[in-house]
Order: sequence, then structure tokens, then C-alpha cells
Amino acid sequence: MRSKFGKSIPRFLAVPAFVVGVVCVACAVHKELNARIQSTIPEWAQDNTATRSGNALKVVCSGQGPSIDQARKYAVRSCKSSAVDFLRSDLSVRGVTVESETGVAVHQEIRENAWYTGLACKPLQDEVRPVEGGLFEVWLKCEFDMAKVRKSDMPADDAGDESPVAGSSTFSQSGRQDLVRQRELRFDDNSSTGASRSASAVLDIVSIPPCESLVVRGRKPRPLKCSGEGVTSVTVDPGDVEIIVRATGFLSKSVRITPGPQRHETVQVILDPAN
Repeated sequence: MRSKFGKSIPRFLAVPAFVVGVVCVACAVHKELNARIQSTIPEWAQDNTATRSGNALKVVCSGQGPSIDQARKYAVRSCKSSAVDFLRSDLSVRGVTVESETGVAVHQEIRENAWYTGLACKPLQDEVRPVEGGLFEVWLKCEFDMAKVRKSDMPADDAGDESPVAGSSTFSQSGRQDLVRQRELRFDDNSSTGASRSASAVLDIVSIPPCESLVVRGRKPRPLKCSGEGVTSVTVDPGDVEIIVRATGFLSKSVRITPGPQRHETVQVILDPAN
């Protein structure tokens, strides 16, 4: 191939025009997508790097929920979780591998054995925006006085996500850091008295956004696929102790199951964005 100046062009450098056109279109789409993402984030929150000056820690975070109060609640929790990363604690690692005829699910947790108090968010800026699905999104900038934070040993049988904050993180297979938050549910379990259940307990998991997969831990560990419609029904067997709710790009959450009176219960799980 020759150029218009008469010099030959190496064959490996000759790029067809349609290839260049495809590349340019891909670049334009990528730029448009980035612009859309940036447009959904308040200008003051786009540089969301946590900064610390002395004992003052500033963190930007967001949360979504069916109401403004719920969205703000999850935004504050997300900020507190980020603040925990600046505190020292002992770590323990727990890995879970679940195999079945349908596939294999791997879940690894790195848990901080600490219980924090004094993580009080002082709101510096906040903004509320409606999002798809009738939800609200709250962007929040919190300032924490780290001098007021106190650490103690975590209670052995309590890993909830209410204040005080329990430090609990997981790393997925991709290496992305997720936060596992746990909520306890109680189901009737007659196995301790030697009687069998006349009907299995059912848990309806309402996930926002819709989850992609579940990992059931306990006597019969198993991976499950979510329905993709926001509501997934799970049959809870005797010996099941925990259900991990997962979705790509969002922080995992864990629902703990303990014996109790319920036969059929619905729980809402709102997954926080990973970033």
C-alpha cells in the first residue's frame, strides 16, 4: 500500500477506515456513558475521596431507599463503614465454598473483631434526587471526630449493622471490597424437640436493586439464583443459618436466620453501591 506521497506503508500499519470508524464510535459511546454517570452525581461529590485532617475525617457517600429517610439512613451507614477503614483492629478470615449440581459459589469474609462507638456523622452537605423505580438517592458528606471513637470487643453472637458499628468486610472473587451487613430473622425450628416441620419456612427476599445470586449457609449450604424481578422466595430448611444477598457492583448483605415463631416472612434488603 502506498500513501499519497508515493511512499509505501507497511501492511501492518494500514488500518481499514471502517475499523477506525468503529473505534471512534466506541469512544463516543464511552464518553457519553461517563458523562451520564457524572451527571447523576452532584458536582461537590464527584471527588469522593475520603480526607483526614487531624481527628477530622470527611467522607462522601450515598444511599438509596423507598423514602428519603431510608435513603439517608443507608447513606449514613455507608459513611460510617468507610470511616471504619481508618481504624485499626484485628482481622479474621472466613471462607465459604458452596457446591451443588448447578454450580459453585465462593464467598470469603474478612471480619474485623471490633465494636465501634462514637461514630457520629456531622452532615456538611447533602442532596436528594429521585431515581428509577420510585426510589430516592441521598448524597451526603459526613465529618467524623475520630477522637471520640471508641473500640471494644465485638459481642460473640451479635454482628448487626445498627450503631454501634460492627466492622465487617468481604472480598469477592474479583478482589472488590464489599461490606456484609447482617440482619437476624427468626423461624420456627422444631428439630430441637425431635419433631419435624409440617411445612418448610419461606423467606421472601425483596432486593433493591434486584439481586443476582444468593448463598445459603448452614447444614445444607447451596447457591441460588435470584428471580431477577426484585422478589425471590427461599425455602428455609432446619439448620440454615444465613443467606448472603449479592449483586454485581453493589455491597453484599447477609441475613442471619435463628429459631423463632415465623413460618413465612418478607424482608427488604437494600444493597448499597460499591463505590
